[in-house]
Amino acid sequence: ARPAPSGPAASSDNENASLSRLFEGTFATTKSILMPKRPYDWQLVDASGKRIAYVDLSKLLLTDQIENYAGRGVVVLGSLKPVKDTDDLVILVEGLRLK
Repeated sequence: ARPAPSGPAASSDNENASLSRLFEGTFATTKSILMPKRPYDWQLVDASGKRIAYVDLSKLLLTDQIENYAGRGVVVLGSLKPVKDTDDLVILVEGLRLK
């Protein structure tokens, strides 16, 4: 017989989704004529232009047009999770504001 686990079971995606934190970077589109379609239309990039994570805006209620944030510094509140079958990450956005 195997011993019973002493702590909680391995975290599920739903548990990870509840852990929100702040991310800072530049809000950028993933759309490009020369590049294949990406899993999400927006991403957060660092100062060198390297992707920090894709940005999933599906649960965010926006009062402004999202295009107004493109190329600008932002602070994103959300939880980080892996993109299925890739090494990429996505932020499930709960809040977005200009930096």
